[in-house]
Amino acid sequence: MVIIEGEDYLNRSDLLAQLCKISLKNATTKDGVVIAAGMSIKHKSEDFNSVFRRADENMYVNKKELKDLRPDYNLR
Repeated sequence: MVIIEGEDYLNRSDLLAQLCKISLKNATTKDGVVIAAGMSIKHKSEDFNSVFRRADENMYVNKKELKDLRPDYNLR
């Protein structure tokens, strides 16, 4: 889990896209680290658990996508 603020928060979508691009490349070439990622933004009325759960669900969607690319690749 990463909590970001400031300039990183403003660039959160780009940062996530860069991470996903690198992980996708690594998953398809079997070279380097593969990291499944998901993001969620807290809305005023939400508690931390709701935000975390949504980010976790998004991460599992990304993890499945990466696994589907390489079923032989052992992603935990």
